[in-house]
Amino acid sequence: MAAEEVSQTVDHYKTEIERLTKELTETTHEKIQAAEYGLVVLEEKLTLKQQYDELEAEYDSLKQELEQLKEYSVDTLDKGMIRVSGRMEQARMRFHHTTQNSAQFKTYELLISGILHLIFLDCSVPQVTNFRKQNRIQQAAAVFWT
Repeated sequence: MAAEEVSQTVDHYKTEIERLTKELTETTHEKIQAAEYGLVVLEEKLTLKQQYDELEAEYDSLKQELEQLKEYSVDTLDKGMIRVSGRMEQARMRFHHTTQNSAQFKTYELLISGILHLIFLDCSVPQVTNFRKQNRIQQAAAVFWT
């Protein structure tokens, strides 16, 4: 009996060793697989971090470019508004000057037509002297040239 018990105990220990060896192999395999997955995740994390850094740098660059464009647009708009405002003022002044000149010419036209009317009236009267006729013509010329 003792030999049988020893044989059973040895068989039991062999079975237990095989089971533990199998579990150890499986556990080791699982740990290796987990470590490999961890490395893959770490590599992906590093890749994503690098992409994030690149995108952040591009974002900062684009943000700075946008700010410069805004400043340029505001400056350009201000300069354009100043130019347009200046041109509008020049046009307004030209219009005002033209209006004044037109009014002056209308006044001169009325004065000259009045003087010419008087000259023609004087000329139609035979008693008017040449001196008086000449004096009226000089008055008309003086009004026109002043």
